[in-house]
Amino acid sequence: MSLKSLILFVLLVLLAIYFAFLNPESVPIRLTRSLTVEAPIVVFLLTAMLAGVLLTALFQSFLEVQSAWNRFWENLRVKRQEARHKKWDKLFRKAENALASGRTAKGRALLEKLLADHPYHTGALYHLGNLMRQEGRVERAIELHQAALTAEPEDYKVLHSLAEDYAAAGAFDQQAGILNRRLELDPHSLPTLRKLRDLYRHTQKLEQAYQTQKAILPLIHGQEELQREQEQFAQIIYALGLDHFQNGRLDKAIAEFKRALREDERSLPAYVTLGDLYLQAGNPRQAVKTWKNGFEMTRSPVCLLRLAAHHEKEGHPEEIHKLFRKALAQSENPREGELLALLYAQRLLKEGKSQEAWEVLEPVPEPALLTRVFQIRISNELNPDQARQTLLEAFKQASGKIQSYTCTACGKTLESWSAFCPGCQAWNRVVCGPGGMAGPST
Repeated sequence: MSLKSLILFVLLVLLAIYFAFLNPESVPIRLTRSLTVEAPIVVFLLTAMLAGVLLTALFQSFLEVQSAWNRFWENLRVKRQEARHKKWDKLFRKAENALASGRTAKGRALLEKLLADHPYHTGALYHLGNLMRQEGRVERAIELHQAALTAEPEDYKVLHSLAEDYAAAGAFDQQAGILNRRLELDPHSLPTLRKLRDLYRHTQKLEQAYQTQKAILPLIHGQEELQREQEQFAQIIYALGLDHFQNGRLDKAIAEFKRALREDERSLPAYVTLGDLYLQAGNPRQAVKTWKNGFEMTRSPVCLLRLAAHHEKEGHPEEIHKLFRKALAQSENPREGELLALLYAQRLLKEGKSQEAWEVLEPVPEPALLTRVFQIRISNELNPDQARQTLLEAFKQASGKIQSYTCTACGKTLESWSAFCPGCQAWNRVVCGPGGMAGPST
């Protein structure tokens, strides 16, 4: 009995004694109809209190015994459960180790044993589902991963694997549904957004791909990565434009290509195709303007050739000459200038202007073999002696290439052979001769 209870009991006894002192009479207590006893009131009160205390103590003892019994069984249940969890964890670790070491059959057997005892073990369902997909049993993989999601609805790994299952089964709508479910849990997951974008592009759901790529761009911080993603964005918009064009929606197609150029002002396909569309829509002036802008932004001869073909069709050859002369005058890259010179020289030869073609090619510094061939062809017509000199120079240039080494992986020319390409680190791809004329190195 606690001190507090003892003090309370003493106070009650004192109160009973005080009350009995003021009331000395006896109290008749009827035990049966015929049996009655009389007891002093103090004795009656003390007896009643004692009985109450005894009954309370007895009831309290009963409750404590019951509580101890319940704790005993609860502890026993917890220990049994802990033992089962330890057993499951041990089996799971063994299964993971077996899979990691390449013992797939043993790993699968351990996972199946674990699931026989614990059908909703998320880890076992996840790994076994992946094994089933690898073995081509896609439907079984889907069942296992769906069961794992029932146990852990927000498990990222399981959601990813289930999306892979649906992809393997060709169920692209279900795959998109799972990827969107992942995005509900983490709207800024770049890997999920990219996978969803690629899926939409694969299934030609271009508007959804556009919206997904639009959500990707704000999440990119690196400049190079941002440029790649912007190119992806331009590609998607370009594909949207092509879709509109192929379905006869010319105005919508033009709008999409213009949007593609707003996203990537160096998109050559958008410039070329947009110019073609303007021409088809009966707006040659806008087509010419688009191709000119395209050449200025990309320096690609494709736009220049589009312009030349249009002016030739319209009967304005002088405009073609202006274009090529201006392009050559603005060229700052030697290789670009050489290509432009070759294209212009080819056109001049077609018009019978050999002298002008020679004047275009003669200033080219360190000309390539193809340029040398053109120079030989022109000089043979204008000056045979000059043609012989040009031919000797071309032969000397070609001879220097024979004993060179080239990487067939990246195209880099080397002065000596190497097992690994110094440029791209490709193994056993350095061969003798220009472009690998001698075959693989040994």
